[in-house]
Amino acid sequence: MRLEVQLVSRSQLTAGERSGAMARATAIAGETVGSTAIFTVLSRLPAGQSSSPHVHLNCESSIYVASGRGRVMTGIHLDRVLGIEPGDFLFVPPGAPHIVVNDGDADLVLVVSRNTAEEHVEDYVAPKA
Repeated sequence: MRLEVQLVSRSQLTAGERSGAMARATAIAGETVGSTAIFTVLSRLPAGQSSSPHVHLNCESSIYVASGRGRVMTGIHLDRVLGIEPGDFLFVPPGAPHIVVNDGDADLVLVVSRNTAEEHVEDYVAPKA
């Protein structure tokens, strides 16, 4: 492990996994800076679009809403709705199903950090009620 502070500039972000219409750009990860316990991405969701229903299997997530407005649908049946706006934070435990929806007229931009060097994401299908 390097014992120096490393800079990852905007031009160095690498394309990450997509979730529906949500694009992720990887900043801090094992592959970019040699991180062993943290993974940070910049997620961008266009107006009127949503991520796919999904779960993160191996990590907790801390999400900061940098810009835009929308909602997160969560719960086993994806029926709990949390409105989000700039300055809000979300905590997503491992295995928590969720969908991010952009209800605004501009991109929804999220800074997402996870307690792992590499995330494992799986699509989620809500059980029939």
